[in-house]
Amino acid sequence: MRNREVQQRLGQLYNLIDRAGDATRDINLQGHWGRYLCVMAAAFLERSLQAIYSDFASGSSSPNAARFVSNRLGRVTNPNSETFLEIAGAFNPVWRAELESLFDDDPHLTKGAINSIMSARNNIAHGGTTEITVARVREYLDRSVAVLEFIENQCIGAA
Repeated sequence: MRNREVQQRLGQLYNLIDRAGDATRDINLQGHWGRYLCVMAAAFLERSLQAIYSDFASGSSSPNAARFVSNRLGRVTNPNSETFLEIAGAFNPVWRAELESLFDDDPHLTKGAINSIMSARNNIAHGGTTEITVARVREYLDRSVAVLEFIENQCIGAA
């Protein structure tokens, strides 16, 4: 990741994931860590989409247009794979098609990871149960980061 904000947040999140694995052997506490980290991973995805596309808008448009984009992206919550596609398409229909191709190549590795994080987060936020683990959060996060890198490269290539 080239975006400093995204890099910093990702480093902090990976650090927490690593520390959670070392923190306890108590299975109940591990479950709580998994849920907490899932919520943090979802927030990371939200913020990363905002940061990457806002940086692109700042570098390729007027300050007013960039501010508008940043404000609109600030309203995006719980971005599932369809939201990723909608945002990409709003910037460039070709970007949406490229992202769809990435999702279609192996939907479990990319699209499924994003959707699983968001679905588990919603279950957690509404008092539901989930079997999310620290290891699963790490797996989903790794796959989601690959999507963010893809999006970032689209933006860099267009700048």
